[in-house]
Amino acid sequence: MGLPEDATADEIKTRYKDLSKSMHPDRGGSADAFSELTAARDAALTSRQP
Repeated sequence: MGLPEDATADEIKTRYKDLSKSMHPDRGGSADAFSELTAARDAALTSRQP
């Protein structure tokens, strides 16, 4: 997602929203790329939980 390792949950969520606007299949993006983006967001948020 192009974020530093120490990105906060809010930064991750904001970056995901920005990227998903262009990568969503309903907006002309690839379903595979959108799935990868969502998986990256989920993994990044999971690693931030205490």
